[in-house]
Amino acid sequence: NTDKQSQIGNSTDSDYWKFTLTAAQNINVTLTNLPADYDLQLFNSTGTLIGSSVAGGISNESIPLSNQPAGSYYARVYGYNGYYSTTQCYT
Repeated sequence: NTDKQSQIGNSTDSDYWKFTLTAAQNINVTLTNLPADYDLQLFNSTGTLIGSSVAGGISNESIPLSNQPAGSYYARVYGYNGYYSTTQCYT
């Protein structure tokens, strides 16, 4: 339940956010306040893609997953087709 903000600063930039579950629980990763068409992916600790959200335009992105095991997870934010903004942060 923590908001983070950052920017996608160029056409090849990707941001990775790590979080750790200490026990099995539901996950809901969301991406909001988009300045451009950004997409969201979620990986488990082995680097396996376990969820993605690719809504068009500046629509919010969301990955809800039920009953995920304890461990580390990595959310990736990137610009679709190279979109980016050096002036506006996403949340």
